[in-house]
Amino acid sequence: LRLTLQLIDGRTDEHLWAETYDRKFKDALTLQRTVAEQVVAAIGGTLSPAERDVVEQAAPSNPEAWDRYVHALALYRANWNTEADSDQIEALLTEAIALDPRFALAYAIRANARIWRIASDPGTPEQQAEASADVERALALQPGLPDALAARGLYQTYVALDPVRAIEDLQRALDIEPRDARARNTLGILLADRGNTADAIAELTLAVEIDPDLPAHVAPPA
Repeated sequence: LRLTLQLIDGRTDEHLWAETYDRKFKDALTLQRTVAEQVVAAIGGTLSPAERDVVEQAAPSNPEAWDRYVHALALYRANWNTEADSDQIEALLTEAIALDPRFALAYAIRANARIWRIASDPGTPEQQAEASADVERALALQPGLPDALAARGLYQTYVALDPVRAIEDLQRALDIEPRDARARNTLGILLADRGNTADAIAELTLAVEIDPDLPAHVAPPA
């Protein structure tokens, strides 16, 4: 596999960086980490320790697991809203986890999908336990993973009904991954419920700027 990349400043057309990578196809997934680190260096940026951990642990070892994950993620980010979509997302992530049991991101996104289903319908104790187990497994595999922190924040919002802990987890997740529109929207709703109107409006406005097609979220139980 040969991968040739160029980094160009879209405002000035200035050529900033270029690199060609020759790898065996089975090593292609490791390119994510290499490319991310070199692009950050090329634009003069720095990664925080938490961001570096995410980059270093992002890719699974199994390409087939990665294939299932990216298909599920595409559905999840496409504002799915039907039971069939939810079932397909969960099935794809379950296959990814079976192929790579240490795939923290797959556990985290499956937890998110399961929790959003519970948000509309409280579900059974078994469904709630499955969502919680996914969150804890993701964090055990990759402490500080923003998707897992966001999922735990959602769990605290809709299942455990602990808004204080939910706000803490969502803010931690957004410190690492500020463009998670769903997490930011939920944080805005929680802040509004607690009377913090100014911050709530700021969070909700930014969430819509990030994702104009953001679906309507369910308000947390009173």
